[in-house]
Amino acid sequence: MDHYLDQLIQDIDHIINKKPAAPSEIWDGVNLDNDAEVEDISYIEQYLSGVKNELQHTVGIAKESLPPAYQLNDKQIAKLFQALVDLLEYHHYELSYPADFSNRIKYELLYNKWDTKQPKVTHGFVGIEFCNYDESECPVPGKCRVCADFRIEAEQGGEHGHDIEHSPQDLLPSKEEIEKFVLHQKTEKVKNTIENLKPKAENITGIFNYCDRWCEKCLFTDRCTNYQFEKELGLYDENVDKEELIDDVSAILAGTLSFLKSKMEELDIDISDYQGVEAYEFNKAAAYPLSLKAKEYMTNLSDWFEENYDYLSDTASKLWNSSQNNFMEFNDQLEIIGWYMTIIPVKIVRALNPKDELEDEEFYQYDRNGAGKVVLVSIDKSIAAFSILFEKLSKKQDEILDFLNTLSKIKAAVEKEIPNARKFIRPGLDE
Repeated sequence: MDHYLDQLIQDIDHIINKKPAAPSEIWDGVNLDNDAEVEDISYIEQYLSGVKNELQHTVGIAKESLPPAYQLNDKQIAKLFQALVDLLEYHHYELSYPADFSNRIKYELLYNKWDTKQPKVTHGFVGIEFCNYDESECPVPGKCRVCADFRIEAEQGGEHGHDIEHSPQDLLPSKEEIEKFVLHQKTEKVKNTIENLKPKAENITGIFNYCDRWCEKCLFTDRCTNYQFEKELGLYDENVDKEELIDDVSAILAGTLSFLKSKMEELDIDISDYQGVEAYEFNKAAAYPLSLKAKEYMTNLSDWFEENYDYLSDTASKLWNSSQNNFMEFNDQLEIIGWYMTIIPVKIVRALNPKDELEDEEFYQYDRNGAGKVVLVSIDKSIAAFSILFEKLSKKQDEILDFLNTLSKIKAAVEKEIPNARKFIRPGLDE
């Protein structure tokens, strides 16, 4: 057994001697000398990850590799137990026994925990508890008096009016406090990124102001400051879920506003002069007949996709079986139409937004023409896509003609309302 334990402890030492993984971003700016702060952030990281894996898989030593306590003498248990404690500390776990047990009892309790699921943090610690402080479920009956002492103290406290109702869990951050902390941390990261991100020399100035925001299809992402900024913030992480993305967008808005407020204060600009005007004008533009027509197009098309989901899926399957090239073309056109149906109404509202009294006339016209150009390009691409689908969706040709007619009317109205939009040269994209 001694030879086996030596080999097992060597395996443990090999794991511990590896370079530890870097802490996640949540630890940026944390005072690691403040035990209370480290405890809070550890708890928050456990809450955020929400992932629990079996302890044996996390630390890299299978439970079947650990000898049961009855096979080991006290000296062997002491040696192996200390190695396991070192291994757990390397992985940010802290053992929390209810009393000062012998190494044998501690090992037995830990052995039973080795295949249970535990959360994981990248710094700080996760406490592994061996007792739920329910006297009827004591893991070591007759060898610990903690629960009995709690019960007696509670009974005495009731007699003398002491308040012992609070558990240690009550002292940890609440869900609302965690969410507030995370939003604050993300907001600060956005603000710092805005302040410190240096655009590449080859970046095209303003290219992102009049694009269609379809970065996956864009040939200029390596020359776009906005794309680089959003990538720095992790918005293009394929693993991010919808709720997390919403949180990220909220943080971007809050961080951007915080940065702008700081800069306005530095320049001694009264921010109250700018509050409320843009929102009012934007709402006004959204109520224009052309804006409502574009919104109606988006709504009708969205409903059409939903109502014809089965038909479109069947058509895609048939095309796949006959020709993968035809399938890819079909899928591409659906993607184009689906993407631009949201761009068209949003950019129309921006293009029709009335001039602010504080806004420079030349810039207003420039931006108006730029937004109008995005609308026209989006309509052109949608019309082209519908024209290709017209041949492939024989049962839906009348409906497609209705959408083409609507797009043509919106296009004519935009060209009349913003006559210089078509001539606008978008930086990089039209050059």
